[in-house]
Amino acid sequence: MCKHILNAQVSIRAPCCKRWFDCAECHAEASDHELAKSIEMVFACKKCKKCFRKDLENFDETDEYCPHCDNHYVLEAKTPSFGIGVEGDDPRLDNRLIKDERIKQDPKKSIFNQDITYRMDRIRRKNYLLFQLAFFQSSRHVFGTGSKHENCFDNVKVSSNAWDTNLVKVNPSFVSINWNAGGGGAFAVIPHKNVGKIHDGIPLYRAHTAPVLDTDFANFNDNVVASCGEDSKVMIWTVPEELGEPESPDIEPVSKLTGHGRKVGHVLFHPVADNVLASSSADLTIKLWDIEKGVEKQELKGFLDFVQSMSWNWNGSLMVTTCRDKKLRIFDVRSSKVVQEAASHQGIKGSRVVWLGDTERLATTGFSKMSDRQVYLWDSTQLEKPIKTMMLDTSSGIVMPFYDEDTKILYLAGKGSVKDVLKSDGNIRYYEFENDELFFLSEYKSSEPQRGMAFMPKRGVNVNECEITKAYKVTSNCIEPISFVVPRRSDGFQPDLFPPALSDEPALTADEFFGGKNANPKTIDLENGFVAKEKKEFVSSAPKEEEKIPKTEKDVCFKEA
Repeated sequence: MCKHILNAQVSIRAPCCKRWFDCAECHAEASDHELAKSIEMVFACKKCKKCFRKDLENFDETDEYCPHCDNHYVLEAKTPSFGIGVEGDDPRLDNRLIKDERIKQDPKKSIFNQDITYRMDRIRRKNYLLFQLAFFQSSRHVFGTGSKHENCFDNVKVSSNAWDTNLVKVNPSFVSINWNAGGGGAFAVIPHKNVGKIHDGIPLYRAHTAPVLDTDFANFNDNVVASCGEDSKVMIWTVPEELGEPESPDIEPVSKLTGHGRKVGHVLFHPVADNVLASSSADLTIKLWDIEKGVEKQELKGFLDFVQSMSWNWNGSLMVTTCRDKKLRIFDVRSSKVVQEAASHQGIKGSRVVWLGDTERLATTGFSKMSDRQVYLWDSTQLEKPIKTMMLDTSSGIVMPFYDEDTKILYLAGKGSVKDVLKSDGNIRYYEFENDELFFLSEYKSSEPQRGMAFMPKRGVNVNECEITKAYKVTSNCIEPISFVVPRRSDGFQPDLFPPALSDEPALTADEFFGGKNANPKTIDLENGFVAKEKKEFVSSAPKEEEKIPKTEKDVCFKEA
């Protein structure tokens, strides 16, 4: 392999004999060929998507006009598979319209195995231009590693309810899991230090009279968790400092939020405002709550079937939903109006959606009419049709999407079942999102099907080991942590991997948010390590539910039963 910076990736033509060489520097030293001082590079206009060549001697990438559409637009250097010429025409150049799929590189001449956009840095050396090619993101080498059995949460009684949910949520202090318990619904909250075999008598969070369907931790208080269930109630709980020994009494909720008419399938805390919670129900509504006051503030309507997933935008002013009626909707949550609506995946199975960080882009996963698993990219300002469509495979498991704003990586985790061989998906694909494209990075493969999954907030990862994220995979009776790491030789802090992360401090109060104020999330620097603030005591001013006093002998017998 060539030792020079050009690295056998850029071709150059000698004007004396019109021969093409893989490396200008090698041939300049080893032969008498005269290499030209002027080099042309293939560029593409980001607006009209057409290719053209430009002389780079006096070229300014930031101040150029496209010769096809005559628009002043930032140009994009294409991959070396298109070729770089000096004089004459390179037969490998292709000026046709760029398709969604990037042209495959010749595996015999390329050291890269995947189609990835490159960044071009110009360097002058010995009267001719050389180009250093590198990936956009420094996190391209991401490796997922599962935990040893002793570092997993074993003997977990995972709920057997058929509702489509992730089953598990995680924050830097605890893991919550929907529990398979008789006599109503329950879930468990387990500290991270309690890895190993979970005792059968673990204290549970019991108050729901029907199975628990979903939980979510508050973004700004690790000790506050919300739950919802088939009993049509939403409950708010505080996690005690010491969860107690096995056989300790079960924990009681701080407040109960009633208002939904049917089962509540999902709960999701606001990313910016404190004490703001969204809940979706089979009564075809989404309600927004001020959990501190215990009151409903807004109600989102317009669904023709129950909501399958929901996601906030960066500042929490908009919410996007997928629904069983196969529609993708974007709501202005404070006016309760639908601002965008479009037909989404047409398959009959579940669909999910995630907002791609601080952008106007959305990613949805679902199924086609032929039951192929799909990923769509959307422009949230124009939902007429997806800007990118990608087919994954023909597996039957629902795909759970998770997005890391810091590294611009989209994780797609297949949902499997231990009872159904056709749904035994235990893999996690991950893609880099750049310029409205998804570039495949790698895949974490596992033979153990995953029933649910959650990702750790960035303030809970191990920056000293270059751990960019951490997933928690739910199997039949176990929760397995999976660490995603970018190996680095240096032991120091890597600022390119860990930009300022989301803080545990809210930018707005609930009153400010519902009053119409917007703000971006606050961030923290991870270089010195995240230090959690002193535990904030959650005090609910919601009216307590009065216990019904039995009036007849029949009521007494029913209560004792």
